[in-house]
Amino acid sequence: MGKAKTTAKAKKPAKKAPATKRDKRTVDLGALDTERYGRRPDVSVAKQIHGVKALAAHAKKHAAALVDGSKLERADLAELEARLALLDKSETEWLTLRKRTAPKEITRSREAGVKLRSSAIRALRYFVADDAEVQSRLNAIQEGDGDVDLIDDLRKTAALLDEHAEAVAKDKRLPKERGDALRKAATELEAGVLDRDTSPEAQDARDRRNRAFWWLQDLVSKVRLAGQYVFDGDASKVALFVDELRRSSPRSAPDAAPDEEKK
Repeated sequence: MGKAKTTAKAKKPAKKAPATKRDKRTVDLGALDTERYGRRPDVSVAKQIHGVKALAAHAKKHAAALVDGSKLERADLAELEARLALLDKSETEWLTLRKRTAPKEITRSREAGVKLRSSAIRALRYFVADDAEVQSRLNAIQEGDGDVDLIDDLRKTAALLDEHAEAVAKDKRLPKERGDALRKAATELEAGVLDRDTSPEAQDARDRRNRAFWWLQDLVSKVRLAGQYVFDGDASKVALFVDELRRSSPRSAPDAAPDEEKK
């Protein structure tokens, strides 16, 4: 009696995973134009991230109207969140590096500077409240979260204290040296920052953060403009797409000097 033939079932070839299409919008930050994208941020990066998160939420909620009535595509709204995530990541990397490499002297100088700046601005807001020019100049001093920004703020605030020394004479929070104390704090912090931020690692991290900031801002501007156009006539909705950070900020100029690093 012959043996029964057994037919081995041919194994089906394993299905290949579908090739992942490379996102055409993926960007090499280092390849972006240095003059345009390598310059310092014009507003606090933390505030920018917070504001764009709110913008992205509003854009997502009104996506249908934006896509139907403007030049925006749905892909632009997804890209907005991707660019926001890139800035968030780049900022975290820069701040982590800065914290890791900052000597104790810088930390102490920074803390002292922040305290002096806050006290000076508070005094000028109260004692010179009726002077519109002073209040306008204070509005231009954005209390950012970077060391170079703090240095700039301290010097500008020191000048205001000098000009209005008599008006703030009764303030008990400020040191007797007033403007000189702020300038000294700025000089001490500046010396430490220059030593720290000249390392290649620090320069690369800051440069990537700056480029991610402006790469995001390119699209943010388009989304805000589209929202204001589509909802023109509806004040409550237009307000959702207004850039409150830059409405009256002199630091928003697109041709801000690239060598004046914010942080």
